[in-house]
Amino acid sequence: MLGSSIASWISVEFYPVMTAGLISFAAAGAYRALQNLVAPILALLRAVDTFMTPRASKVFEGYGRPGLARTLRLIYLTAGIPILGMCLFSVVFRYQLLYLLYGDTYLQYSDGMVLMAIFYALLFAFWPVQIALKAMRRSRPLFIANSAAIFSMFTIGIVMIQRWGVYGTLAGQALNALMITVILWTSWLATRRA
Repeated sequence: MLGSSIASWISVEFYPVMTAGLISFAAAGAYRALQNLVAPILALLRAVDTFMTPRASKVFEGYGRPGLARTLRLIYLTAGIPILGMCLFSVVFRYQLLYLLYGDTYLQYSDGMVLMAIFYALLFAFWPVQIALKAMRRSRPLFIANSAAIFSMFTIGIVMIQRWGVYGTLAGQALNALMITVILWTSWLATRRA
């Protein structure tokens, strides 16, 4: 679990550091400005993780995988509305929000909000499955998924950042989240057959 948590943190939080080192601190500032528009999503996901993981574990102990699958559907339903709504809101009103918070400073990066919203939507796509796998005490897929994302970050991600700047950072993070989503969902679906 510790290894998967560290790998998860690196795969999500290290891109801005690489952006600052490979491009500039101003580019990292543009990334953070975009991220601030959807930052409450990560706080919500972490709160759901903290609150639901022990409860999901109890459900799994009492009702097995079917009970856990029901809990997973409830998490997606209840958390999905505010999270996906915030992603959509931040894309539709990206110019207004950036102008309101930062003036003209980061408006040139406003189109990057689409990639940031995709990244956060993909975080939401795998986060509840991550909770379910932790409840089942299956940490190996979590470690593998986040390790694959780290490998991608230090190979493909670096090339993307060098080639497309802030947009490469955003696309790299979205790619990482997509990889994690595919690996975790594949692991979750495999538990149905086990």
